[in-house]
Amino acid sequence: MRAGIDLPWLAYADAVYGDVEAAGRQLDSLRWLYLKDYIALRRARAGVDETTLTRQDWLDLISGRAESEGEIVDAVLASDDPEPFVQMIESLFTKRQYYCAC
Repeated sequence: MRAGIDLPWLAYADAVYGDVEAAGRQLDSLRWLYLKDYIALRRARAGVDETTLTRQDWLDLISGRAESEGEIVDAVLASDDPEPFVQMIESLFTKRQYYCAC
């Protein structure tokens, strides 16, 4: 949604109406990530390239500036609904797995 394309609606419309086109224009500058996987990949030294988050990216992401400016979107972290992110972090310290409701 943040990238300008309503993917859930497109999937529904495609299933119900057949061939449909996206309304709106996709924002190519947006970066999407899932912090849990990103951190695991960085710890394993995999995927370290030009897409690596800078210190400023981290500050913007955690403070909510990246979200409000539309540059970086995390799969779970959202300033208006922090509960799923807290549950994901808590699951890292228990045997219980975190499953995103999305």
